[in-house]
Amino acid sequence: MAKPTDIHSALREVCGEQTMDSSTVSRWTTRFHEGRVTLNDDPRPGSLETSTDEQSVKLVMDFLAQDL
Repeated sequence: MAKPTDIHSALREVCGEQTMDSSTVSRWTTRFHEGRVTLNDDPRPGSLETSTDEQSVKLVMDFLAQDL
């Protein structure tokens, strides 16, 4: 497994100053090592549900086009 410092260095080479902090890379490395398989946020109580399926996106786009 790659070390968080190596991952951060590689990200910095690609993203430059826009790279996340090394502590964030370390935290995410730990999460993936523990079995996490996605970057998506975990559901939280009280948070709003969102939908980005094709039908919902088309519905919103059509609505916005009518408003112009």
